[in-house]
Amino acid sequence: FYKYHQDIKDSLKQISKLSFNSVFSLDNAKNINYYIHEPTYDEKGNKKKLLLLDLDETLIHSEIRNKNNFNILNKVKDSANCYQGYADTIINYIDPFNTIFKFRLYRDACIPIQNAIYIKDLRIIRNYEPSNVILLDNSLYSFINQQKNWMLIYSFYWDNKDDQLIKAKNFLIK
Repeated sequence: FYKYHQDIKDSLKQISKLSFNSVFSLDNAKNINYYIHEPTYDEKGNKKKLLLLDLDETLIHSEIRNKNNFNILNKVKDSANCYQGYADTIINYIDPFNTIFKFRLYRDACIPIQNAIYIKDLRIIRNYEPSNVILLDNSLYSFINQQKNWMLIYSFYWDNKDDQLIKAKNFLIK
């Protein structure tokens, strides 16, 4: 419970720092890339749900420290080009034969709000209704635009006993 409560508090802290003159709209977002993902169908011909997985603090946790033990990874991740290379390296390690992940979305697929938070709007995937997309993420503010299509997961920080992905898998299968 504490971890869940702390994740929500951290997300709300980030949101509270913003001035809400910004509108969380794809129409107002600049340079948003839209994606077309070819859906798959079940044996009855129904379009399967699409699961989107966040990378940082959901699937993995990573740190790059300098000689003074200062975590410099956030500076690396803040640059969109560096972040894409960083994310690709991690995903290629997890899925070297491209059999798990069908496509990749990066920060350019998000709505940046004052360069402080990134809203993940499921409407960027053009041939899926948002109701058929589920986002698994540790950041509450990621879900602002589609609040019914998300599953909040505890942040992952090197916890060997973390079983959140297993619990999420069992829930999603049911």
